[in-house]
Amino acid sequence: MGRFKNIAILLVVALTYIILFLLFHSVILPLKACIMTGLSLTASYGALVVVFQEGWLEDALGFKPGAIESFVPVFIFTILFGLSMDYHVFILT
Repeated sequence: MGRFKNIAILLVVALTYIILFLLFHSVILPLKACIMTGLSLTASYGALVVVFQEGWLEDALGFKPGAIESFVPVFIFTILFGLSMDYHVFILT
């Protein structure tokens, strides 16, 4: 299952790069947008694991740490990738 998830993420990033390349006629701007989105996703996944799996701030937030449901990383990927790309297109136009 992990292999298909990696292929899906690679496909989304590649298609986004191609669309931004065709939109802005630049090689660097889509690459920067994909890299910055990847960095923000990495930071979000790290915060998700530290807070909800490792239990940081469990007293302040009032929950017990545990396993992260399997749909949560995919859900976070779709929301953050869409918002980040929308922001990059807004800033560049």
